[in-house]
Amino acid sequence: SQSAEISVQRREDLLSMKVTNQQGSNTILSVTASGSDTDDSEQVLASGEMQQDGVLADGTIVYQVQELEGLPQNETLVSQVMQYGAEMNITEEVGETDDLDQFGLASPQATVTLTYEDGESFTYYVGDQPPVEYEEPQYYLVAEDSNYVYIGSVDNRLLGDVCALVDTQILEEESEESQEEGEETGASGAMNWLRLSGGAFEQDILITHDTAGNLQIEQPLAAPGNQEAVDYIAASLSGLKAQNVGAVHPDSEQLEEFGLAQPQAVLECEYNGKEVCLEASPKDEASYYLQVADRPVVY
Repeated sequence: SQSAEISVQRREDLLSMKVTNQQGSNTILSVTASGSDTDDSEQVLASGEMQQDGVLADGTIVYQVQELEGLPQNETLVSQVMQYGAEMNITEEVGETDDLDQFGLASPQATVTLTYEDGESFTYYVGDQPPVEYEEPQYYLVAEDSNYVYIGSVDNRLLGDVCALVDTQILEEESEESQEEGEETGASGAMNWLRLSGGAFEQDILITHDTAGNLQIEQPLAAPGNQEAVDYIAASLSGLKAQNVGAVHPDSEQLEEFGLAQPQAVLECEYNGKEVCLEASPKDEASYYLQVADRPVVY
């Protein structure tokens, strides 16, 4: 077999990549800081810290998924998908054909459209996998308005749901400031108070610390709190990360399906100096579905 690479223009001139597949469609955009004197997108993979708006402090281009605007995105995965999808990475040439359907290209698994700064665009299609096994996933590929078929490597995320590109980090690690404050006040590190409610609780439970740092239950009755139990909850929240993402911008039917329309448990607390509200579904086999209030993501 021979190795070849088809691309219309330089990757650094790429403005966007739209992917339409059986799961829906999404568009990855190239984003750069204003006044930048560099537009080399290949620097992304070796770049430094990222600002909150998704643009590196030095103006280097980074990538964001348009449909995930305002949500935490996994910048590394988004950059990898953009880099991989920006070209047809060819492993073998199949040749011309009068029957694209036999390669799954008449009704492709994915349509990828690349748009460049000068307004030009390039579209290619991803079909079935060939019967021969390769070290990396391979698919039949063809460019728009062409009947010349190739076999090439494709990032499987081009064929999947946009949820795979959401950052699965739910809460940050407990900060040093919170740890120090906890040592000074006797509070449970990042957690100064917490409220438990939801279907699993007949009444809301409110736990706080008094001025001496002693743990107190204020609701539904006044009693000393269990410091060990609260410390366990605080430790489990630190750096909380999901296995995957089930949905973004879920509607009422999806929330019902995930068991979050009426959560089994709701945890409200002050964590790392911020008020946090976590909603949890009833247990589904070995896992739970979680949602952070004001963040339209189901983990």
